[in-house]
Amino acid sequence: MTQKAATNPVKTCTKCGQVKPLDMFYKDAGSPDKKAYWCKDCMAKRQKELKEAEEKKKAASNDVAKQESLILTIDFANYPDLLKWLAESAEKDFRSTEMQLLYWLKIEKDQKEYANGKHN
Repeated sequence: MTQKAATNPVKTCTKCGQVKPLDMFYKDAGSPDKKAYWCKDCMAKRQKELKEAEEKKKAASNDVAKQESLILTIDFANYPDLLKWLAESAEKDFRSTEMQLLYWLKIEKDQKEYANGKHN
């Protein structure tokens, strides 16, 4: 809630509870007083936490990807129509045949995860 001092309007940060001058809050068109609910210090701290969490998640994901590296050889000799379709599809999407196959495998995985409620 915004409080008015004689010439220096102030506001209480809903995160840290400190009363600070309005210039310590970012603009927020959606709030009643057009200022963010959290002060700039709390916002910066939260952004840093989010960035560190994202970097940690990305590093963990990279570790898993390295552990799950797989070399796969697919023989399409028994499936010439499938290979032809894959090549045509790849050409339309400007991908190599190999990348198109990986793309379709990822789509299938994502759809199964979504169906099982494991989507983010």
